[in-house]
Amino acid sequence: MVAEHLNRPHMIPIQPNKTPEPTTMVISRFGENKPGCKILASARVIGFIPTKNFRRAKAFYATKLQLRLVAKDDFALVFKSGGTTIRVVKVAGFEAAGFTILGWRVDDLDETVAALRKRGIFVERYPGLKQDAVGIWTAPGGARIAWFKDPDGNVLSVSSR
Repeated sequence: MVAEHLNRPHMIPIQPNKTPEPTTMVISRFGENKPGCKILASARVIGFIPTKNFRRAKAFYATKLQLRLVAKDDFALVFKSGGTTIRVVKVAGFEAAGFTILGWRVDDLDETVAALRKRGIFVERYPGLKQDAVGIWTAPGGARIAWFKDPDGNVLSVSSR
């Protein structure tokens, strides 16, 4: 009976014709009330990147970016990058966003940009941003950022502090 209770979400009974009062309490699956519980604070993040073409995406992410391909099915290519899972998902009719959808923090940005260039990946230039000779922009707070695109036009970035 105890095991059965742990496998079901804890339910709060609602009386007919009564709206439950708002609460800041989080009900865990163990039925404990935890004020201020940070549900996702320690959860691992999974990134999602859309693609129209698995073959091109695989060549880019596995070969050019050297991410480790850990799984593939009809819906996604699954890569690992520094402990983070990235799912490159097949989406038939999407248009790439004009903003960064995923980025990496690196130790040596100049070295990383040079390595990307050697693999045929070039930094994007944006009007209005003072980018240096290789395309790196220094933000007012001191972060240094370079942007590049995948074969589907998704904007990705590399940055350092």
